Amino acid sequence: MLDSKGNAVDTESNSRHHYPEQLCLIQIATGTNIYIIDTITLKDIGPLQKVLEDKSILKVIHGADYDIRSIDRHCGFRIHNLYDTYIAARFRGMTEVGLSALLRDLLGVNIVKSKRCRQLIGAGDPSLVKRLTMPVRCPSHAGTAANTGKRIEVLGRTSWVAEEFARLEEVRYTATDMENAFRR
Repeated sequence: MLDSKGNAVDTESNSRHHYPEQLCLIQIATGTNIYIIDTITLKDIGPLQKVLEDKSILKVIHGADYDIRSIDRHCGFRIHNLYDTYIAARFRGMTEVGLSALLRDLLGVNIVKSKRCRQLIGAGDPSLVKRLTMPVRCPSHAGTAANTGKRIEVLGRTSWVAEEFARLEEVRYTATDMENAFRR
């Protein structure tokens, strides 16, 4: 059974404003700390690899497919022992499965995500940093995982969800075939 001690992970990319897109931020929340890693400024994030690939550390991610591909493309790192709250919510039978909806419906927590995440960090305003880190704040995000996990267990779908998470861990970034990408 999943408890609320998972480490939440989220990424932000600049796909709306840059091609090819870049991984801009990695946010990680543990039970006691929140880390914001600016992957554009900080060129060596090698120490993070050990944490992401450690099978004994649970990583709670919402909609992990994109995050996994972004981290693979930018760093070549793998993520093991993940719990995707989006997938869990679907197996739980929920119809509104966005992170904001899950936090609101399961925990009574309201968040506002900004599209200007990297700029918020540079501004140095504590309220903006708080808003940026809200999607990974513990126990909110990990609490969502614990809540969905309990319902999945009651429904007898635990093995189904574990199979999906294992499949998701195998997802890799595939580069666009630029020669044929824009042909008509």
